[in-house]
Amino acid sequence: MLGFSRTPAIAAPENSSAIENGLAHLRSNPLQHRALIMQCPNNPEMLVYRLFKNILCILHIDLGVKNSPSDCNIIIPMDGSSEIPPSSAIQFVLLDRDGVINRKAPEGVYVHQWHDFEPMAGVETAIAALNHAKKRVLVITNQRGVALGLYTQAEVETLHHQLQRHLADHGAHIDAFYVCPHDNNQCNCRKPKTGLLEQAFQDNPDASKTNTLLIGDSLSDIQAANTFGIPSILISNQSSHKSEEAVTLATAVSPSLSDAVKTFLS
Repeated sequence: MLGFSRTPAIAAPENSSAIENGLAHLRSNPLQHRALIMQCPNNPEMLVYRLFKNILCILHIDLGVKNSPSDCNIIIPMDGSSEIPPSSAIQFVLLDRDGVINRKAPEGVYVHQWHDFEPMAGVETAIAALNHAKKRVLVITNQRGVALGLYTQAEVETLHHQLQRHLADHGAHIDAFYVCPHDNNQCNCRKPKTGLLEQAFQDNPDASKTNTLLIGDSLSDIQAANTFGIPSILISNQSSHKSEEAVTLATAVSPSLSDAVKTFLS
């Protein structure tokens, strides 16, 4: 897997003692967990510990371990069927917008004005890091509110211009925005359909399914990546609980764009 981990897919332990000891680690000093995993990443007890720790972070379940989203590590796909290429192989990073770049509004509410746009912590630095690593950063976003008449496509473009100015103040930029303004079942571009990804590939002839990564926070993002045949990272944060299907389909899981990019570039 990319920079996240080179550890192979987690195999079932030979006996239950690994599970018991892994759970015991969960109840030990949580500040030590990163060092323990670094020291013995293939130890069955540590693998079980890591798996349970991530599940707790994603489901936001408190079993006595004081977690914050940044305590979560990246989950390794359980079946080993797919993995993220090395950082050097990735040239294009497709980002969902709401829930990845900015805080997602409650269900039924749409962010379409700058004063409602709340960048997630560390996104400016994360995008700047991708820019400096010579990755092309493309935003692919569903904006159903246009079809519902709540705002116009011109307002979406204005918001994106304001986002670009904000990012420029931090030495960062988005290379292109791809927007679906349609309602459900009206097009082939609304994720989980792959029209936006196809358009991005048409505009970027160097893009391929082996050098592109999608980062999103919803099941539809991950489904689009899977259908299109590219790896994906699911952003799981405290603002929204992720479905089991999204976690299962994603190539990897991270608590934030900032954390994913830090690990991605390491």
